Amino acid sequence: MRMRTALLRVLALVAVLLAPAVRAEEWLRASAPGFIVYSQGEPATLARMVEDLERYDAALHLEMGVPDGPPGAPLTIYLFKDPKAVANMLSRNHVAGFYAPRIDGSVIFSHRKESGKAGPSARETLFHEYAHHFMFRHIAAPWPAWYREGYADYVSTLTLLPDGRFTIGRPALFRLGTARRKSVPLLTLLEEDEGAYPEGKERWFYANAWLLVHLLRNDPLLGRRLDAYLDALTRGEAHDVALLELGNVSLIEQRMRDHAASAMVERVSTMALAPPKPARIEPLDGPASRLLELELTWQFGKDRERTLAELGTLAADHPDRADIAYRYAVALSQLDKPEAEGQADRVLALDPQMARALVMKAELLRKRRGPKAQVQAYMAEAARLAPDDPLVQLAYYQTRVKDGRVSAIEAFPLIERAYSLASEVPKLRLTYALALAAQGRLDEGEALLVRLAGEPESSVKAKAALQRFREIRVAREQAGAGKAPRAEAN
Repeated sequence: MRMRTALLRVLALVAVLLAPAVRAEEWLRASAPGFIVYSQGEPATLARMVEDLERYDAALHLEMGVPDGPPGAPLTIYLFKDPKAVANMLSRNHVAGFYAPRIDGSVIFSHRKESGKAGPSARETLFHEYAHHFMFRHIAAPWPAWYREGYADYVSTLTLLPDGRFTIGRPALFRLGTARRKSVPLLTLLEEDEGAYPEGKERWFYANAWLLVHLLRNDPLLGRRLDAYLDALTRGEAHDVALLELGNVSLIEQRMRDHAASAMVERVSTMALAPPKPARIEPLDGPASRLLELELTWQFGKDRERTLAELGTLAADHPDRADIAYRYAVALSQLDKPEAEGQADRVLALDPQMARALVMKAELLRKRRGPKAQVQAYMAEAARLAPDDPLVQLAYYQTRVKDGRVSAIEAFPLIERAYSLASEVPKLRLTYALALAAQGRLDEGEALLVRLAGEPESSVKAKAALQRFREIRVAREQAGAGKAPRAEAN
């Protein structure tokens, strides 16, 4: 549940988990609006999980007041056998799932073990991580760590009823016991994030964050104070100023203790959710299953040279498979191998309309200082073929601005399109905020940067850009309307 920071702590145990000496189970692929799920196990189990996730997404739209709209770039979800398999991937205990927003496709890694006495069940883990994705994509607000994590736990126990309604607020028993045994001083909880706690102790943070959110969201007066606190943060107020909106901290601490000992009541939705369409389940063939496992090893393993060799062998064994050839080309490119461009050419010979392969070819061509017109031609064709791929749209935007063919203002529709597809990605939000500034839309750009500055993974660049925005605002107020800051491509 550490989201992106967990990715940095991965060790080589995943190579053992996915070792080729062990015969792999068949992987299944499930497709539904907004996400793609890969799992092993029974197709019926996967189908139920996907249909529940579709209903959960609809429930979050209602609960958070987010209007329905196009699903955007699909989220990819990998479901492993149990929490231990996920923890082994990270070489870290007590981690059952995590979420990572990425420009090449945001991902969730979770598990499919149905029961969880000492921790969250498969559904609760998946719902928690999906809540993060939903918040990052749809809620442009600088929510602090305690609220992000506490709210994700709060909605993770959402119960889907047979009549289409749902309940929210069922106690997270795996958090409640910890919160009763070990309280965290409220100011510490409000001002720190889970990374401030030693390994194995962060459960105190999660438990008390969940308890506080449960209290605040089930008390009308405290709920209004919470909304005022979150609104103050969204306006860019300092955290100590925003805290004044919550009221007396000592009284809230006492209310938390009382709430932990109380009989917590669930709320029942007044509206019924429409039944989802059945998920489309299809098995991956042998080469695709092997490719998926090598992709996971590549993402989380340390021995990339060995994995590269295995990808090369797989590509040689299946010379007509563009999907395998592309992943081998990506690996070559990421390791700066001289064969990368030749492999990209082989991919395009197999599939001339693979947009990401066209982007790769353009980037490799630009790297060796090839003709700019040819680079632009590859990028333009990729953008035409993949209008719904944020990676492609962002790459085309950056190429056009960097090569000086057009200004950031003229290229704005490209970055606007990319942002509409994957607004959860920090790099994309930062680029979009600067592009808004180039349009003269400083208020909108600043609001995005306020949110971004609160995230550890992107705070340095975002804070620097936010400071620049505010300096420009002061200068404009003093000297009258002037030119907006120049937006860089990245």
